[in-house]
Amino acid sequence: MIINNFLIKDMPIVLTELTIPQSYYHLIDKAVNYCNKLDELGYKYTHQLLDIQSNHNKMEELCQNTSIPFSYLQSLIKLLAFNQYKPFPIKKIESLSKEEIDKFLSKGYKKTDQILLIGKTKEDRKKLAEEVGVSVDCVTKLIKMADLMRLPGVKYIRANLYYAAGFDYVQKFIGLDLDKTREYLTAFVKDTQIAKMAPLKKELATHIMWSQIYPIQAEFE
Repeated sequence: MIINNFLIKDMPIVLTELTIPQSYYHLIDKAVNYCNKLDELGYKYTHQLLDIQSNHNKMEELCQNTSIPFSYLQSLIKLLAFNQYKPFPIKKIESLSKEEIDKFLSKGYKKTDQILLIGKTKEDRKKLAEEVGVSVDCVTKLIKMADLMRLPGVKYIRANLYYAAGFDYVQKFIGLDLDKTREYLTAFVKDTQIAKMAPLKKELATHIMWSQIYPIQAEFE
C-alpha cells in the first residue's frame, strides 16, 4: 500500500496560491483541464506519475497524448515528489518514553510508515500493542502522530501541536475555517507554550486543503 496515493483529478483543489509555493503558481491556470486529461488517459493516481518521473521518453509520450506541455507535467510531478510522504524516525518521537521506543525498535519498527501501514483499524492497533508490549493508547497516539505527518511539511513539532490542540489526525482538518482555526491555534500556543509559534496562514491553509484529497490511512471513528 502506498501512503498518500490520491486521485490526480482532485489535485486542482490544492493548486492555489494559498497552498503551493510561488514557484508552482503556473500550474494553477490549467489545472482542471490537464488533470482531467491525465485521468481520462488512465493516470488516475499520483503514484502513476511518480513512477515515470525519471523516464523522459514516457513523459514525452504522455505529453503528446494529452497536449500537456512537458514543462507543466514536469513541474506537476516535481510538486508531487516534494510533498510525498517522508517517514519519520520513531526514535525521534519525543512523546514516547525511551522504554517504549526501545520496544518498537526491538520489533523492527524504526519509522512511522511501518506502523501507519499496519495500524489502520482499532483491532490492528490492539494486535500491534500486544506484539510490541506497549499500551493500545501508546500505539494509537503514535499512529495518529504518524497520520498527521502525512500533511505537507509536518514533522514531530507541528504534529505534536496539532495532536494536543485536538486536531489529532488528518481527517480532523477537513472543512476547517482557516482564520478561526489559526486564531485558536495561536491562542493555544500562547497558553500552553507547546511550540514556539502557531502555523503561518499559508502553512495551515495547505494542511486544510490537502486533507481534503488525501485518502483515509487509518480509521479512528
